[in-house]
Amino acid sequence: MAQGSGQEDREKTTALKDLLSRIDLDELMKKDEPPFSFPKTLEEFEYAFNEAHFPNTLR
Repeated sequence: MAQGSGQEDREKTTALKDLLSRIDLDELMKKDEPPFSFPKTLEEFEYAFNEAHFPNTLR
C-alpha cells in the first residue's frame, strides 16, 4: 500500500511541476494593476481588505 501511495505522490509532483513550468512569469507581471503599497495603519488595512473583497459596498 505504501508503495502505491509513493507512486501516486510522484505522479502528483510531476503533474504540479509540469503545470508550474507552463506559467509565464513575465506575462503574469504585465498585469495592468497599480503596484501594491502595504497599508501603514489598521484602518488603512481594513479599508483595503474590504475594498478588495467587497468592492460594491464601499461606494
